Amino acid sequence: MKKDELFGEIVYEDLWIGTIEITMFGKNQKIFLNIYGEENEEITQNQRDAFSQFKSSMPNIVKESEDKILEYYLENCDDYRAMQSN
Repeated sequence: MKKDELFGEIVYEDLWIGTIEITMFGKNQKIFLNIYGEENEEITQNQRDAFSQFKSSMPNIVKESEDKILEYYLENCDDYRAMQSN
């Protein structure tokens, strides 16, 4: 296990594995990170840049995901309810 200043605690198991916490639908959730690379090599700058951009975009990504899930639910809930009553 090692502590990375960007990724936090990560462990190597054929790739680097860590977690990140997000808030979705008002609940904190831990999601897994898979960072491809070798145990004896540094995580590349491209991976670091991509993850930094992902983290800074996370509030927008979560909001858009929540909106799309709600939209899907509203478009399909009557069909699912009809299937349950049969």
